[in-house]
Amino acid sequence: MPKSFVFFEVQLFSQKTEFLIPIQKELLENEGEQISSLKLQTKQFINKFNKYICHHDLKVKRFGKVYGKTFNHFFEPKDFNLFLNKEDALCVIQTNIDTATDFVNQLNDSKEFSLSKVDINFEGMYPLINEVAGAWIADLKRTHLKKAGFFGPNVHKSEDFKAAAEEGNVSAIQMRYLGSDHQEHYVAISKKGAISLYDQLSSVEEEITLALEIYNTLVKPHIIV
Repeated sequence: MPKSFVFFEVQLFSQKTEFLIPIQKELLENEGEQISSLKLQTKQFINKFNKYICHHDLKVKRFGKVYGKTFNHFFEPKDFNLFLNKEDALCVIQTNIDTATDFVNQLNDSKEFSLSKVDINFEGMYPLINEVAGAWIADLKRTHLKKAGFFGPNVHKSEDFKAAAEEGNVSAIQMRYLGSDHQEHYVAISKKGAISLYDQLSSVEEEITLALEIYNTLVKPHIIV
C-alpha cells in the first residue's frame, strides 16, 4: 500500500511536548471517548524536522447494532507520525488524508494550534514533471459521470484530459519522479495536499526525505496563496 504524507502550513503550534485532547462523544448509551494526542519523540529527526508520535480516534459514520443496541458511528484508532519544521512553518503528517484532516481539525479547535492545508497548483507543476502517468478529475458536470480517470504517458497533454479538466477539477495526479538518488519513483499528489509514495523504501527517514524533496521541487514553487 502507498505511504501518504499530508502537508500543512503552520500558523500556530503548541509549545508543549505532549498534548492530549479528550472529547466526549455519544456511542451506544453515552459510552466511548474520542481522543487525539501528540507527543514529541525526537528533536531534529531529519532536516530540521522534529518527530512526534500521534494518536487519533477517527469517527466513522456507520449504522449497526451491538448487543441489541443501535449505533450510527464508531471510533477507529489511528497511530501515526507527525513531522514539524518550525523554522519553515511546515507540518507533515504521515497518514491518509481523512485521518490527517480530522486530526488537524481537532487540534485547531483547541486554539493552541492553527494549521492549514497546502493548496496544490497542478498547472504550474506540469512542466517540472518527467511524466504524468495518470490523473483523476472530479466535480464533472455530466449527469452520468461525476469523476473520471485518465492514464497513459503524459496524459495531461491529451485532448480528452484537457476537455475534462476544463469541465471539472483535477483532484490527483500520478507520475514517475526522478529523485536526487537517481532512482525513478512512482508517486501521486492530491489536490488536498497529500504526497503518496508507491515504492517500498527501507526506512521512515527515506520516506520523509523523498516526500519533502517532491514537495520542495514540485509543490512549493507553485503553492496557491
